[in-house]
Amino acid sequence: MDRFLRFYLPLLLCVSFCFRCASEGLPGGGPPDKEPPRLILAVPVSGTVGVDSLQTLEFIFSETLNASVAEKNITLFPLGATETRIRVRGRSIQIQPLEPWKKNTVYTLILGKNIADLRNNAIPAPIQISFTRELQIPENSIRGKVVALQEGLVAGIYISRRHSHPDSILAYPEYYTQAAANGSFAFRYLPQEKFYIAGYVDLDKSNTYQPRSDGRLIPQHPYALPDTLESTSFSLLAVHDNFLPPRLLKAQNLHSAATKLEFSKKPDPHGKADAFRITGTEIDTVIYADKSCTLYHGKTESDTLLLHIRGLKDYLQCSMRDSSLKIPQKAPEDTLYRFEQSEKLLIIAPPPESPRLAGKFESVKDTLPLTLVRLVHGIYRIPEHTENRQGHFRIDMPLPPDYPEFAVDTLYRVPMNLSGREDGGTVSGKIGTGSAEPWRMVLENASRRYETSCNDGAFMFSDVLPGSYLLSVYSDRNGNGRLDPGSPRPFMRPEIPVALESGIDVRGRWDTVLSGTYEIEVEKSF
Repeated sequence: MDRFLRFYLPLLLCVSFCFRCASEGLPGGGPPDKEPPRLILAVPVSGTVGVDSLQTLEFIFSETLNASVAEKNITLFPLGATETRIRVRGRSIQIQPLEPWKKNTVYTLILGKNIADLRNNAIPAPIQISFTRELQIPENSIRGKVVALQEGLVAGIYISRRHSHPDSILAYPEYYTQAAANGSFAFRYLPQEKFYIAGYVDLDKSNTYQPRSDGRLIPQHPYALPDTLESTSFSLLAVHDNFLPPRLLKAQNLHSAATKLEFSKKPDPHGKADAFRITGTEIDTVIYADKSCTLYHGKTESDTLLLHIRGLKDYLQCSMRDSSLKIPQKAPEDTLYRFEQSEKLLIIAPPPESPRLAGKFESVKDTLPLTLVRLVHGIYRIPEHTENRQGHFRIDMPLPPDYPEFAVDTLYRVPMNLSGREDGGTVSGKIGTGSAEPWRMVLENASRRYETSCNDGAFMFSDVLPGSYLLSVYSDRNGNGRLDPGSPRPFMRPEIPVALESGIDVRGRWDTVLSGTYEIEVEKSF
């Protein structure tokens, strides 16, 4: 027995130790861990001067880190200035220089927002550490805020003295940081020189800028000058899309008088009215729906439509290449009429000739007469009702003169929803801007948006449906009556909204007068 223990006991202890090591990982039991890791020790701290030429950087967190994620979210600037080795072990991050830190250089280390613990609780804001071998470090900074950034997304801000083109700045940044959850960011310890600015929204969560998938940040000015004032702020507008030209993906004839187009990006609904042409026909109207649009046009005798697109832009004002293509015209089907309800509109194909369609609306409660009035070719407005109703519209449709040979039933029972009329209220107030620029007020929540101009410092929203709203304002510099996102290249300054007040409760048939005067600070140029 003693011989057995002497031989096997060390082996059993070794196996037991290995199992204990292998079981390290997510803790079991207890309430779920939702706390992000906290930085509890940093060597050196940000702003340290006179660091040793081979100083190892070390950062200790309150929890064990996800090593594979952390290693991909550590960036040292200036890029490529010093080769380093990064090690993430447990709660610790160590960055060892493989060559001496350079003289006359301010290094900035970014620990990105995606750094998380084993339960993927990410740190709430990037951690920025600056240090130098010299005995002095500049105290200048650039501070700002990213506006309209969607929750959960990372915004990367890049600055450079060497490059002014946004794509070059994104490819070869001199300094880099990320916006916190509230959109705020800061670059510290910068020399007093002009820095050009660019940024992106990391939509694909790759931690690198991908032109075809990531959005962009448009700065209020293409450059900024660092200063020592804490109050000076610089704004960037988050645009959750790219600025590549739109492309036509699909063209389909729905029937003799309607053709549907699908694009890679949303077309501009306020663009050129004559952007579309179909040979021998006239475009009656265009209805936009997200990345598609439907053209309603006159009937052609040919079995092929020739579509021309000229001067079309997307909603970011990116121009599409002019193009022409042939589209096969869809032949008539046995079921002559097709119906589609879009909110308070009924779209009928092929379009009836009658300016009014009279029938009966049948619901569980009752049956009532209903008349639809034509807005444009094949589109009829559904009138409001006293309350929301679900039912069917029973109608005897006329036989169209274009298809006299069709022997079809003319009585249709169309599924339809009637919307009840909601009583709205008004919201009014005053602002003071100290500027002659045209300002527009915005009242919005998750489902509704209202805009109005602001004349002589006074504004009023009419027929606002009940709910809780956020009030904001923007300067409509070009006077086109809508919010423009700007452009990175050629640079076009964005119209950045400023939030004024949240939780504005609106009731039906009630006038809401906002007390006091909202003072709007005019943006300062750098």
